[in-house]
Amino acid sequence: MSSSDKFRISTPFEIGRYMVSPGRKLCGFLIEAKTGRGVFRRIIRLVEEHKTDLKLVHYQSQSPEGDKNIFVLLDYTECDISPQELAEEIRRSRDVVAVELIEPRIKGFIADTISNPLTIGGVRAIITAFPAYKGMIRNVRERFGSGGAVFLYYTGFAIGGEIARAARRIGHRLGVTDPLTIMRDIIGSLQDAAGWGLAELIEFKNEPFYMHIRIYNSFECELGLGAGEPYSHLIRGAIAGCVAELFGIKATVTEVKCLAKGDPYCEFTVKPA
Repeated sequence: MSSSDKFRISTPFEIGRYMVSPGRKLCGFLIEAKTGRGVFRRIIRLVEEHKTDLKLVHYQSQSPEGDKNIFVLLDYTECDISPQELAEEIRRSRDVVAVELIEPRIKGFIADTISNPLTIGGVRAIITAFPAYKGMIRNVRERFGSGGAVFLYYTGFAIGGEIARAARRIGHRLGVTDPLTIMRDIIGSLQDAAGWGLAELIEFKNEPFYMHIRIYNSFECELGLGAGEPYSHLIRGAIAGCVAELFGIKATVTEVKCLAKGDPYCEFTVKPA
């Protein structure tokens, strides 16, 4: 949750670990390697030497002292050896511990069927794509009307409280206890990274308590484009839940600007109830 005067430009970032490429030969590798210098560069060079088209790479060091995981998806239509032979060459590369070959179940479509469960910061996570959350949020509103809006708000409130507790634990590890810093810099950064929208703290006052928050590209209000009225209930609830957990304040969160109204972004004011 940035507090800068000039907000940064956002760029989409693809996190899907799958490919759809009709008619092409696809495969993937999950590679475990030691933390030696240059291991990543050697593996990528080896893959490219065999005329493969590298499509996706995910590189993760499990810990400062631990091994690295390297996940790759590639198109081997023009490759001069088989995926099994390529896997064996990678396995013989210096500092590589193990290689798992991922083969497609349907030609032209491949997904990471090995990495499970997914985690964020060591906590299990799921990826919910647009069709799934569209069905959840829009259908709840359409089917249950004002009752659905209330349900979404209190769901968001519970989510906000859980997020705040997790962020407080991160803050504790960093020696940060100030609730505003936790909400603005830890929760704001986590939600930016998770794709909820890009949040910016416009104004904060402690006496009396007041927050003015702007969110660009809100995933929730994007669903309501053209509605002509504020659309957020889930994110409103999440903000209220965060404030309740971190500041101990029962807050009223009002959406004063909204993508669904034709505004360029969403804005929320937060005041004591």
